[in-house]
Amino acid sequence: MSVRFEYLGEDSEYDNAKIWKVEAIHVTTTRNKRKFTEAELRTAGRSLSFRPLNINHDEERQLLFPENATMAMSYNPETLSVSGRIRVTDQSINAQIESGFLKAVSIEQIPTLGEKCDNVICEQHGVAFIGLALLEDGVLPGDPKAEIKIESLLVSDGQRTCTECSDWEACHECMHKDESVGLTPKEAWKQYNESKKKKD
Repeated sequence: MSVRFEYLGEDSEYDNAKIWKVEAIHVTTTRNKRKFTEAELRTAGRSLSFRPLNINHDEERQLLFPENATMAMSYNPETLSVSGRIRVTDQSINAQIESGFLKAVSIEQIPTLGEKCDNVICEQHGVAFIGLALLEDGVLPGDPKAEIKIESLLVSDGQRTCTECSDWEACHECMHKDESVGLTPKEAWKQYNESKKKKD
């Protein structure tokens, strides 16, 4: 999984929040011999939206939710990956991403329709994503291509200084919208909150 953390700006709704672009999982067979097909990732991609974040899959190192979370995620056919944004408000975690200490991400999922296994590989069926782990240097992700390219300092000056836009709204100087996602992050978050209210 060729995972990139790419800095996209700040989120004005949360103090110290930074938005990072990630490629979370690619069409691949992981190091732990789980196979993720394109068909599965196309179907499952959006289920990685608005999920909690943790460090190294450690339950005791969960980041505060929903301040720290995945945002709008979907399958990207160009990169053959489930891609989107994550929001991180924890200043120490943002610093670790920027320094390269956090080098990869790793999905957490349940194969709701089971696995089809041979002697070596287990193909995942009915994938439902439940979270995303940020991995420290030295912790290997399941996907052998899962390295993070820190591109946070390569954004344009216009994006850094633009006062007319946030992660939610694009302006002329900077574009934060991901055209591959049908909803903007703000629309998706609103839809998520409304659906949650209906269940409550």
